[in-house]
Amino acid sequence: MDFIISINVLLFLVLSVIGIFYSIKQRTRLVELTNFQIDRETLLGFHIMGLAGAAIMFLIFLTNKQLGFVQIESTNNWISSIKQIPKDFISAFGQEVFFRVFVFIAIIYLSGNKLIALSLSSVIFCLAHSPMNLISFSSYFIAGLMYGLTFLKFKSIWAATGLHFTWNYFQGAIFGFPVSKGISNGYFNLNIEDNWIWNGGYIGPEGSVFGIICRILIIIIIFLLANKYGIKKSIKFLDIKKKEW
Repeated sequence: MDFIISINVLLFLVLSVIGIFYSIKQRTRLVELTNFQIDRETLLGFHIMGLAGAAIMFLIFLTNKQLGFVQIESTNNWISSIKQIPKDFISAFGQEVFFRVFVFIAIIYLSGNKLIALSLSSVIFCLAHSPMNLISFSSYFIAGLMYGLTFLKFKSIWAATGLHFTWNYFQGAIFGFPVSKGISNGYFNLNIEDNWIWNGGYIGPEGSVFGIICRILIIIIIFLLANKYGIKKSIKFLDIKKKEW
């Protein structure tokens, strides 16, 4: 597994470099290619998918609480949760820029196929999170599809960033679940009964079957909302020609 992770890191770095060089070469049209601008449409996508991520994480928390798998032991000051916003936003934005912009651009440049870019980038995203078992592997892979589809369907990196940010922020900084095996200092201090079906224990909700179901639910939401609230005028979005060998 360590060998596979190492190969994945190398592949990620190579594709990122290709994507960065292509972006520099095409810098005059990069905003058109990725809809990187901040305007009414991109902000709408950011907020809609951000609300979706927050709502789904609230569903995970409420379900576990109702089933008795989590108990609220105490609460912390809101200030600590507010201070977490810049860190979680920068983390989400950085991951989306590399996985959904540079890696996407590189794969489309090499293959000319957005579906290959979506699939391969999801595998790379999955392995980058060092999945512990089949459930977490499936969950992280579907997460890659979830963020990638948000990028493709809304035609904006900001929609994917909004979803990624609120999923992680509400999971850790608000509800106090572990985030990708990392201990969280959330508003709620939880006593979590380890359950691979409902909460993923020390891995976090992404290590549970219910987490997978919730990610699939978000994918359904993406397809339902993107046509109505996504960017309409983006003929040149990811209009990248396959490399001529």
